[in-house]
Amino acid sequence: MLNNLLILAQAGAEGGKAAQQGGGSGTIMLIYIVIFGFLIFFMMRGQKKQRAQRQQMIDAVKKGDEIITSGGILATVREVQDKFVKIDIADKVTVKITKAGIGNVVTQDSAAEVDTKDEKK
Repeated sequence: MLNNLLILAQAGAEGGKAAQQGGGSGTIMLIYIVIFGFLIFFMMRGQKKQRAQRQQMIDAVKKGDEIITSGGILATVREVQDKFVKIDIADKVTVKITKAGIGNVVTQDSAAEVDTKDEKK
């Protein structure tokens, strides 16, 4: 694929010389359009994967999980509803947030990983 792009680029350079003589400038424009198309395609593909992973993480939240809200508050899930989650942020302090407000789900593995990093410092 890269070889094809290089061949097209060389053809475009030759086309640029021909353009000075009166034609062939469409080849260069075609190369730019193809490269731009590939960039857009791969950027959208990556964003779609990230969105799917985030949605999967939010859908997997259950009672008792520890989460970090998008505001940075560490909390424990008390109740999961359709669009909302009730969380405990302190003793006898319960807050209702939207599921979109969940920044990250803290698992036992990631908590242990953070503890070992702190101990190494």
